[in-house]
Amino acid sequence: MVSKTRFLLFVVASLLISQTVFAGEQRHGSWVGQFYRSNKDIKRAYLWNEIQFRFNHNQSVLQQLLWRTGVGYQWNKHLNVSLLYAFINSQNLDTNSKANEHRFTQQLGWGKSLNEKWSFNTRWRLEQRISEETSQLALRARTLGGMRYRWKEKWSFSFWDEVFHNLNERGLNSDRWVNPNRLFLGVSHHFNGDRVDIGYLNQYIDSSGNHVSEHTLVLYYFY
Repeated sequence: MVSKTRFLLFVVASLLISQTVFAGEQRHGSWVGQFYRSNKDIKRAYLWNEIQFRFNHNQSVLQQLLWRTGVGYQWNKHLNVSLLYAFINSQNLDTNSKANEHRFTQQLGWGKSLNEKWSFNTRWRLEQRISEETSQLALRARTLGGMRYRWKEKWSFSFWDEVFHNLNERGLNSDRWVNPNRLFLGVSHHFNGDRVDIGYLNQYIDSSGNHVSEHTLVLYYFY
């Protein structure tokens, strides 16, 4: 088990170093979010609601406000599906302009405990993104895979990587097929069915040859 843990840490560290070294611009920020799910019972529908505040510390501004809501269904202890809507207000730091996005999402989540300590989870999203400024429909797919290690009853360590696939070059999408990529490392505190995540998120963006590595402190509350 120790050798497997070291191998996974080596893979994560390699991804993180590569995303940082090959970036021409370094940015720093923090994301704070709250996530609500009405129930976690099997064979039952649930409501989902979340809000995130994403700050850019280089220019001391709220770079993005994201509100997402929707409904889901827990098919069994491993699989769930969701239909989601999100409103996103973003500030373009290069042009000092703001933009509003309406995002519709179909989501599939799957997770499984490998043993008493380790668990694996993955999430697939298909998104339809509409900008109020252009009214063009941008299509995007997202794939997330992660691992969690429960090292104490109320504490765990987690990491995940999420890849964004731009399915067309309209509206809000970039001209890159894979862009951006997010890598997260953090710890979680579990209490009364709730969870608090705190950790480091690296987002690598490749937009028209401009390589950006964003170093972000994350604080999320799930309940």
